[in-house]
Amino acid sequence: GAPQIVDSGNGGASPLSLAARSGGFANVAWADSSGKIWANSTTTSGVSWLGAKRLDNDVTPTSSKPRLALEPAGSRVYVVWQRASGASSLVYVNTSTNNGSTLRLPVPAQPP
Repeated sequence: GAPQIVDSGNGGASPLSLAARSGGFANVAWADSSGKIWANSTTTSGVSWLGAKRLDNDVTPTSSKPRLALEPAGSRVYVVWQRASGASSLVYVNTSTNNGSTLRLPVPAQPP
């Protein structure tokens, strides 16, 4: 089919992380040029996409390096990313239990 735009339209979708599994499920995550983390999902092998969702909840976004992982035989999706915080960085994780249709609020993956 024809190529589809799956990003948020906020510019600079880089770096990209893509994960797919059987049954037509795929998820993509990216950081935009302003430091926000986004994700989008398909359950139709890319024929249609559910819509870009912002994953980080920072007022002043400083996030980067998103990575995706999918549960091979289930419906869980995990997205991790790095967020700069002063001189240090924290790793955050966001999870979904329904193939990325909805995502929970991000939590630090390591103690602050």
